[in-house]
Amino acid sequence: AWSIINENMFPGNTKSSVNDIPDMSDKVVLVTTGTAGLGKRLQEFVTLQVLLTKSTQVWITPHDKSKGEGTLWMLKSVNGEDAYLLFMDPANLKSIKAAAEEFVR
Repeated sequence: AWSIINENMFPGNTKSSVNDIPDMSDKVVLVTTGTAGLGKRLQEFVTLQVLLTKSTQVWITPHDKSKGEGTLWMLKSVNGEDAYLLFMDPANLKSIKAAAEEFVR
């Protein structure tokens, strides 16, 4: 996940670092993941941490409420920053629609 951010923010520059990312306080990021092992997948977790340290508003869409809350707790305990949860079932179009409507509010 960090490599995707790196490639998009610094095309052609392979020597960039987290310190090169500007303040992102006017950005909103929606991470569509089931959080199945999110805290265990270090690269994704570090990406969420980096986004939070850059003042980005981060939303996570877990399939499981307790796993989502656990991920938020881990992020808060490591960063001291808040992310947001948006629950949805990716196999249920009504659930996706409701989540999208909540997100744009």
